[in-house]
Amino acid sequence: MRAQLKFSTEADLAKLKAIDGKDTIYSDAKTQGLKVRVSSRSGRKTFLLEYRPPGQRSATKRSLDGVETLKDARSKALEIKASLLQGTDPLAPPPPKIT
Repeated sequence: MRAQLKFSTEADLAKLKAIDGKDTIYSDAKTQGLKVRVSSRSGRKTFLLEYRPPGQRSATKRSLDGVETLKDARSKALEIKASLLQGTDPLAPPPPKIT
């Protein structure tokens, strides 16, 4: 079993790399559900939020688009969690259009 892959500061975040040539996901030690995926091909870091949508049993991961810094990601994660507590999922894909 692999040790927990965690980060807690912007400096830690800057040092993260993909492991064994595979995309690697690290967890924020301070904000539950906040993660960052490091691409094995480009080294690009993408923030993700793992949460359980209202009325569902299983968790889902969604990308936090437009978020560049750890501070912004934590702020956005807290906003989304507040919406989830009110019963809305701001990251849910829009329902399909019926024509």
